[in-house]
Amino acid sequence: MYVDDSKLTVSSTSIASNITLLAEAYKIVDQWLWKAGLTLDQDKREIMHYTRRKKCGDPTTHIELTEQDGSKTKILVTPTI
Repeated sequence: MYVDDSKLTVSSTSIASNITLLAEAYKIVDQWLWKAGLTLDQDKREIMHYTRRKKCGDPTTHIELTEQDGSKTKILVTPTI
């Protein structure tokens, strides 16, 4: 069985809060899939940040995800206005 698409969504007034919430949600989903014998495809992950603000904080903001082997992956967070 393949799960083709999925989406994690969070909402707050802070990009930093959203990053923390997404990293925790990712960890929960990743652990659940691991127990089921499945893995997430690292090449297909992306982060979309929607905002109405013209300036959206630090352009080098990233989310750091912990992989099953304990390694860390960084994904750049870019705004979609």
